[in-house]
Amino acid sequence: MFQNTAEIIDAALFDGGERTDGTSSFNSQMPRYVNEVYQEIILGGGLFGPKIAQDWFWLIKNASFTLESFIDSGTVTLTKDSTSITFSIAPQVSVVGWYLKISGFEDVFKIASHTAGSNSATLDVSFTGSSRTSSYELMKLEYDISLFASDFIRLMEPMRINYFSGVITGIDLKEMHAINLVINEVPTHFAMIDRTNVRFNGRGFRDRKIRVDFQYIHKPPDLTDSTNSVPLIPEIHRSILADGATYKLLLAKNDDRMQVYLESARNRLSMMIEENRQMMNKIGENFRPIIRRSGYGFNQSESGVIFKWQ
Repeated sequence: MFQNTAEIIDAALFDGGERTDGTSSFNSQMPRYVNEVYQEIILGGGLFGPKIAQDWFWLIKNASFTLESFIDSGTVTLTKDSTSITFSIAPQVSVVGWYLKISGFEDVFKIASHTAGSNSATLDVSFTGSSRTSSYELMKLEYDISLFASDFIRLMEPMRINYFSGVITGIDLKEMHAINLVINEVPTHFAMIDRTNVRFNGRGFRDRKIRVDFQYIHKPPDLTDSTNSVPLIPEIHRSILADGATYKLLLAKNDDRMQVYLESARNRLSMMIEENRQMMNKIGENFRPIIRRSGYGFNQSESGVIFKWQ
């Protein structure tokens, strides 16, 4: 078993018929070979094909952020066919990217530009109604997960919130209600807009924020030819990196033995996947429905998620 990346590279060089004293002509290429195999295991593709992409338990990390309170202080003045709007009371935070819902009007608009503390803002498109001054709601429904997790690859479900000891489950964006129908304070669902941005179906509270906890699959830093560089792959499975790197080395040398190491790497991957499924099943037990206790009531959503209320 390998303790670090330097040992993995030495093993791959040795199995590939190369010197391990730093004089091999392939020495500088070996970190790239190892990293290619590492990323192929993490993301799928390459040696192993796209279908092997797994939510590896050793890549799970935790992060948190808060859902902003909605804003409805004062009024907003809008002009027909204009993108310029004016708030009677300036929002004290920048509301760029927030949704503006006008009382008694169907269309919802997105704020394209605004500076914290300014009464003036710009809409993403011209106002479609007649000129008016109206009450309103500003809602921040979309969040960029990568701002709270810079090494983010993909989100795991569900997100968790403290209110009602509930969860926020993921759905397809096409299943999300139209924004003008958002009336929930506490969100029950989210949808991915793109790789890192999510939209919630709840506008939050007027006077307090909501904490959201989530788990995600993260991208580890590249490995280096150093004893201080340690792959996140469990030690018992790190031979897959040596086999994969040996395959790439022998491929570059046009050595027929490369198929032996490719098959070995793929077999090791099968064992990793089976172990990962078992571990993920154990982790998944943490998301079982909350057991009913005296003094509490329960509501069940259409998705089957159970929410507790006191």
